[in-house]
Amino acid sequence: MLKKVSRLENIQIDDELLQIIASHSDQSFRDAAKLLEELVTQKKLNSKDAQQFLGIHRTGLLSIMSKKTPAESLKWISDFVQTGGSVKNIIEYMLDELRLGLLVKHQVMTENDPQLVLSIKEIVLLMKLLTTAYQNLKISPIESLPLEIAVIEFYNEKDKRS
Repeated sequence: MLKKVSRLENIQIDDELLQIIASHSDQSFRDAAKLLEELVTQKKLNSKDAQQFLGIHRTGLLSIMSKKTPAESLKWISDFVQTGGSVKNIIEYMLDELRLGLLVKHQVMTENDPQLVLSIKEIVLLMKLLTTAYQNLKISPIESLPLEIAVIEFYNEKDKRS
């Protein structure tokens, strides 16, 4: 359907980008159409730009959090939101990556991409914090606030354990 819509609207879009949109739309055509509209409006019609917009590019928040400081993580969130990124989408993506990382660490799955360098305890903690942040998105007056709080709480807990 997205191919048909993009063709009817004269939007040049490749199959990889259509796949990205489909995988980030919760199996909902309405959500996929809205995401396509956001990407068109933001002029993010290639896979790299769309991944950056959605927060799923290589230098995503998870890799920053596993290697850098709270200030750098908060700066990434600020830049991400300022460029039109969706906090809801980044939390969903991070939870999915953490779940896969947990499955890999428990040898339920084989590792495809060894970029997650968090311990099992850190993964579980971050999943709990992000789940709470996701639930709080609906009531937060500032879209990025639940994610920022989760990031700071993660670093605080990580520092306590060190």
